[in-house]
Amino acid sequence: CTVTGNISVIRKEHFRSMKNGAIVSNSGHFNVELDLDGLKSISKKKRVVREYVDEYTLKNGKKINVLGDGRLINLAAAEGHPS
Repeated sequence: CTVTGNISVIRKEHFRSMKNGAIVSNSGHFNVELDLDGLKSISKKKRVVREYVDEYTLKNGKKINVLGDGRLINLAAAEGHPS
């Protein structure tokens, strides 16, 4: 989980080094903390596991689960307070 508010905090080199089945979310201020374009570029497949959970299968076979499409998880996938 990232909470920095910075751009591309978790990049493709980080996704590559994650364990198979890792769950990634963002609780920061903006939806730019996860480099989802970078993740897509190293993935061979993306599937919706359930609402708010996307599973990316990397070209090396590992699977990474991204919650809430990389948006602030308390607002994207729950009933979090908007302020």
